[in-house]
Amino acid sequence: MKKLVLTLFIIIGISGYYFSKVAPSSANPKQCLIDASNLDAFGPYQDLIVSTLQELTISTHKLLCDEGSEIVLFEIQNPDYFFISLPSTTTILGSNIYRIGIGSQIIKNKIPANALKGILAHELNHTLDYHESYTIPGILRIWIRTLFNDSNIQYERQTDLKTLKQGYAEDLKAYKNWQYPLLSQKALEIKRIEYLTPEDINDFLNEKVGF
Repeated sequence: MKKLVLTLFIIIGISGYYFSKVAPSSANPKQCLIDASNLDAFGPYQDLIVSTLQELTISTHKLLCDEGSEIVLFEIQNPDYFFISLPSTTTILGSNIYRIGIGSQIIKNKIPANALKGILAHELNHTLDYHESYTIPGILRIWIRTLFNDSNIQYERQTDLKTLKQGYAEDLKAYKNWQYPLLSQKALEIKRIEYLTPEDINDFLNEKVGF
């Protein structure tokens, strides 16, 4: 999966870099269009996901949504993945298309609304990084992060921290507390290394560590 994301990013990123240079941009960010048609099987969670994304993209993540931008949601077929953000594409007219994958585990295990908000805020931060990296140096930074495990761990933990600083600490902690019991022992050990843990988030909230 990691190599696939890298390949997609390089191909899409170069094309996005080119079109971002020739396409006009909007000075007034607007709410993103959200295409959730691929999540019809998610039932009421489909509406919850859409409303949560709408809330995020008109507040802390509004830089993503220039006029005509769209978030396309899709179901992840790999049961080992809960959420994933893929590199965005830029149309010839300058509109951005962002893709976020969501696993059906959230239905089976009834993800709480606040946990959903926390993880979607995290994923939108990845989306924002992809969008802002449509330069040759930016593409190379993502490439290095994906290839080298230590760099990727640092990046994921920084993305968690960014999410906390945006005001979603309790929400992201709720997500981790919901997700952890669903993981195998090995997967849990990896998550606790690669991302901030609920304990880390408590330290952030209690200002015990110099984040």
